[in-house]
Amino acid sequence: MKATGFLNEPGIAKQVAGGYRFNKTMNRFDEVPFFDVNAAIYPGGMYSSAGDMARYIIAQFDDSRILNQGTLRMMRHIKIGWKPAYPYVLHEGGFPGHRSIVVFNPENKIGWVILTNNGDIDFGKISEQFAAILSDTYRKRPAPMLPAFAGTYILPGGFGSMKIYLKNDSLYSSYCQDLLPSKPLKPDGPNRFKMEVKDGYTINYEFVTDLNGQVNGLRLGQFLWDKQ
Repeated sequence: MKATGFLNEPGIAKQVAGGYRFNKTMNRFDEVPFFDVNAAIYPGGMYSSAGDMARYIIAQFDDSRILNQGTLRMMRHIKIGWKPAYPYVLHEGGFPGHRSIVVFNPENKIGWVILTNNGDIDFGKISEQFAAILSDTYRKRPAPMLPAFAGTYILPGGFGSMKIYLKNDSLYSSYCQDLLPSKPLKPDGPNRFKMEVKDGYTINYEFVTDLNGQVNGLRLGQFLWDKQ
């Protein structure tokens, strides 16, 4: 990443793109003075390029030289630096006259980055268009048969485990089995099941598959459990 650094570097104000905001009264874009981030330099004072950020996204998929994949998954699913927006995770940033967003799908290994020198951009609509295009290109395979979901699932780091098992042609879960009634998981969409507990409350099980349609994980609440 050769075009990434911090905004307190000498002379950097003349090298990065100037920021703008839209003046509705005059119907024009007005330049925004360079923003001195001071004490916020590390949480919010970085500059980068689209190419460098693309490399950063790729590193989230395959590169374990800094953080292993188990740690990366844990960070994404307990919201350390990332906001879950299934099947994507994202992070937004910005300061006066600039906005940015990084979005990627850890399962399908696709993503995008948007860097702007306009503080009024609506990322929601742009990301929806990207997602629609990429969803067609990387469409998932049909949902697996019930036996494919059965197995042992553990949290990254080995902090917990549970079993999904077949009984009488239905799936059951050992999750909190000492506290919850033993009820079958009912289909609730592709790779999704729910278990009714009581008073209308349900627990949702969302299984994750790889590009070949093989079940390799389970999303339960905020956590992703890896299938063994």
